[in-house]
Amino acid sequence: MTAQEPVCSLYGPLQAFKTNFIRGYETLDLLGGIFFSSIVIHILKNTGGGLVGYSRNKLALIGLKAGILGVSLLALVYIGMSWLSMYHGHGLTMSGDLFRILSIKVLGAHGALIIGTAVLMACLSTSIALSAVVSEYFQVIVFNKKIGYVSTLIMLLLACIPLSTVGLDYVLELTSGPITYIGYPVIITITFCNIAYKLFDFKPIQIPVFLTFFAVCASYFWQ
Repeated sequence: MTAQEPVCSLYGPLQAFKTNFIRGYETLDLLGGIFFSSIVIHILKNTGGGLVGYSRNKLALIGLKAGILGVSLLALVYIGMSWLSMYHGHGLTMSGDLFRILSIKVLGAHGALIIGTAVLMACLSTSIALSAVVSEYFQVIVFNKKIGYVSTLIMLLLACIPLSTVGLDYVLELTSGPITYIGYPVIITITFCNIAYKLFDFKPIQIPVFLTFFAVCASYFWQ
């Protein structure tokens, strides 16, 4: 399905789910989640009140429970959006602007303003937290503390300015292709293997990663 294909041209619910499940790779949310989880575990372990001194496995389990709650709430939001799209999305094109167009169509200009403000606050809070975490990672790991945290943060924000002005469709276009559709499932597999190792001492990782890599390559090149 191309970016200009109408929603109503999908072959059915299963095809719609499959197409958009794969397109979800293009947002690369897991990479941000990895940085977030690192700093959350650090905060819980060092400044978490009653959680100070907990083992890494215990903290991972607490984080997993919190993550399940967050995913469940977010799933309700997306189910609601899907429900609206089913009844009000006919004739619209599949693009990064679909949510904005749908909001205006359903709520009108004033209602869309409220939705836009809510989305702005959500994106701003995410950007602030992610900028802080990634800056700390670059300062400590990449630059080995040779430059200050503030300098690292400024360089990171300046580097993000060009990409932040071109729109979501262009970002999704950049992240599509074999690097994402092959590399991202491998990263997902590594993540699950690491979670299983922390929680259940599951040590095999090379075989699951190899099988995933082979499967996604076969799916991408021979579909």
